[in-house]
Amino acid sequence: MSQAVNPYHAPKAAVSEAAGETQPVKVFSVSGRIGRVRYIAYGFGFYLLIGVIGAILAAALGPAGVAALVVMWLALLAIGFMLTIQRCHDFNTSGWLSLVLLVPLVNLIFWFIPGTDGPNRYGAPTPANGVAVVVVVCVVPLMFFIVGILAAVAIPAYGDYTHRARVSEVILLGSPWRTAVTEYYVSNGKMPARAADLQPAPESSGKYGSAALGADGVVTLTLSKEAGSSLADKTILLRPRISGGQIASWDCTEGTLPPKYRPRSCRRE
Repeated sequence: MSQAVNPYHAPKAAVSEAAGETQPVKVFSVSGRIGRVRYIAYGFGFYLLIGVIGAILAAALGPAGVAALVVMWLALLAIGFMLTIQRCHDFNTSGWLSLVLLVPLVNLIFWFIPGTDGPNRYGAPTPANGVAVVVVVCVVPLMFFIVGILAAVAIPAYGDYTHRARVSEVILLGSPWRTAVTEYYVSNGKMPARAADLQPAPESSGKYGSAALGADGVVTLTLSKEAGSSLADKTILLRPRISGGQIASWDCTEGTLPPKYRPRSCRRE
């Protein structure tokens, strides 16, 4: 007598799970596949890692550190190509397309082209993305965006601050000249005709500029190339103002130096 078959019994035959097949992630390889999220996350991760380590080595080792930094950036380029070749494989395209990585902006296509659903000629897709990978993709680009905005504002402001600091140092170079001209005028009742009339003559050169005495006691301050290319050869004139038979003040608003680099007291209202 044949045995009754339970229609609700679990099947004993092996069921193929080919549809859910995946392949492991291989970062340092030119074979296999990698999805968009991992591609972006790993790219940013290696960029930050090598950038931080390279900056530390460059600061600590000097010229040797700079050489190490160059080697590390070349390594980053190699890793970038490995990841990009796998990204090409993910949407079933030859890895030769990875050469587009060298073209600015165009290389962003690898962020947006979706991968093949299921296996393709380069194998099965990688496993589902983990939480850490997704967090990196969401947070790191936002950080780069914020840092970029801050840098765009801060770097020009810092450059202007640096230039104004150097201009102030050159103006300080003119301070002994103003004192010497004032003392000469008090003693002689007239302006000195040349620097040799001032005994002793003040220092005429500094780190970022030089000072020279001209007619009517005018001191010309000339900025040197050490002050910066935008300041080189620009001038500030220190002109004495006589009132009541004495030098009452000095005017510093004349010369070729743009107002934005001058102290507020040396700008025309």
